[in-house]
Amino acid sequence: FQPSSSCFFFQAEDGIRDVERSRGLGDVYKRQEQLMEIIMVSFDKTKEAFDEFRKSLPWIALPFGDAKRDALKKEHNIIGIPHLVVLKPDGTTIVPNGRADVQKKKAQAYEE
Repeated sequence: FQPSSSCFFFQAEDGIRDVERSRGLGDVYKRQEQLMEIIMVSFDKTKEAFDEFRKSLPWIALPFGDAKRDALKKEHNIIGIPHLVVLKPDGTTIVPNGRADVQKKKAQAYEE
């Protein structure tokens, strides 16, 4: 990661509720939090589902129902959820599908 890299973590209540997968991303965040920020982009159907999942995560989130979520989904060509997009500080995409890296490398993802 470059200092101030960002990640958009697209998720929904019927997508990722797998604790192991979100924990893997959490482990990456703990190891890299000085270099990155994760922003949850929720497609939860209810505010209650959003709030429940959000309180278990260490990173920030767009507010429930934020209009920017659809623009981000379109901009990053998100077809399936969960999905992780990694960006350079200038906003250009480094990794369009970071979820696979996190699943494979766990906390060591993006240490190079």
